[in-house]
Amino acid sequence: MASEIKVDTISEKTSANGVTIDGLNVKDSALVTAGSVPLSTIDIDGGTDIGAAIVDADLFIVDDGAGGTNRKVTASRIKTYAGVSGDVTTIDSLLNTDIKIGEDDQTKIDFETANTIHFYADNENQIKLTDGVLAPVTDSNIDLGTSSLYFKDTFLDTIRTTGVSVFGSPTSASSGGYTGKVQVSEAGANPSMTLNGNVANDGGVALVLSKSRNATVGTNTIVADNDVVGSIFWAADDGTNMDCQPASIVCKIDGTPGENDTPGELIFGTTADGAANPTTRMTISPTGLVSLASGQIDFPDSANVSTDANVLDDYQEGDMNLSSSQASNFFTGFFTKIGRMVFFTCAGTVPTSSNSATQTLTGLPFTVKDQNGPTDGGDAGAGYISYESNTGKTASFVLRNNATTANFYQNDNNVATHATYSGDEFILGGMYTTDQ
Repeated sequence: MASEIKVDTISEKTSANGVTIDGLNVKDSALVTAGSVPLSTIDIDGGTDIGAAIVDADLFIVDDGAGGTNRKVTASRIKTYAGVSGDVTTIDSLLNTDIKIGEDDQTKIDFETANTIHFYADNENQIKLTDGVLAPVTDSNIDLGTSSLYFKDTFLDTIRTTGVSVFGSPTSASSGGYTGKVQVSEAGANPSMTLNGNVANDGGVALVLSKSRNATVGTNTIVADNDVVGSIFWAADDGTNMDCQPASIVCKIDGTPGENDTPGELIFGTTADGAANPTTRMTISPTGLVSLASGQIDFPDSANVSTDANVLDDYQEGDMNLSSSQASNFFTGFFTKIGRMVFFTCAGTVPTSSNSATQTLTGLPFTVKDQNGPTDGGDAGAGYISYESNTGKTASFVLRNNATTANFYQNDNNVATHATYSGDEFILGGMYTTDQ
């Protein structure tokens, strides 16, 4: 058989099977002019792939499915058809090693990396989903919600953060010179924080402040003497910021620590008028000793005496002056009151007088408790002493029951008059009980 047939014109079929020219089988139809072939005469089975990427202008041959009519269509029209509205129920899967789904190449879901789904917005790779992890592509670059758009509820097993966590407000604030890692803030209301435990045992909730000298979380290095283990500060707005601390409680290591041996002290501080930071006012030592920085405890002026003998109801110190009808404040001194006991000392000169009336001294700081003693010479509440005068005279100093008065008594147990010790100097001391 000849390998090639060259003719000027083929006017009709010459074989029952048609004629094949350059791989084109022509059967039951004549070739047309101008290099074109009727679609009905073309068989594309077994055709060779051109290998190039398909573009919008490329033509496809389609069958209308209604009688064998073949038509041509551009690739762009197929793309339009694929985006038709309504449900597409015949696509079971879209699988490709580098598939993209999105509005455009700047806003899309991209499967560019194996086992990873990338989410793009504004032409930036924002979030990626890997095996068990949904994470930002760039560290600290993605917000979960906004200051005005919140998620309703979040259910998590664990929360870990390296930044500041603020509850109740979208804004972080500095207080007492610190910017806390965990903050509870609220506008227009008084915020609160509650620790609640519901369990059928004798335990309770705990607020734990801890300290280690190791710089790695979870590892241990022993603390040292004078290390601050934890502090509680109160902070107040001074009109400029909230750096001022009106009061504080500080726990420090007080001594040499060791394994299962951490001696500690508590330091209580308050801030004086005109200052911004607390000054130590009271310290509780590792042995339980309570030390006052100022050395003073301020009890009420009028004590509510307890029936418990072990309760310290009152402590007072002050000046005292004794007077008589002849002169005022001629004995001066001071007193100390501890609970019910009053201790006093005073000194002075009895006014010069020839008056033979009984001399009664007034001005004891508290009323003497009635001990049911004898009427004269024995009214002292708990005891008394007197010092011999500068002239060698001796006297007794007797305190009157249920009163703030006293009298001098002579050795013969007679009450002294104004003239008895006229001009004499005395140093007096005494103690008594009171219910005040």
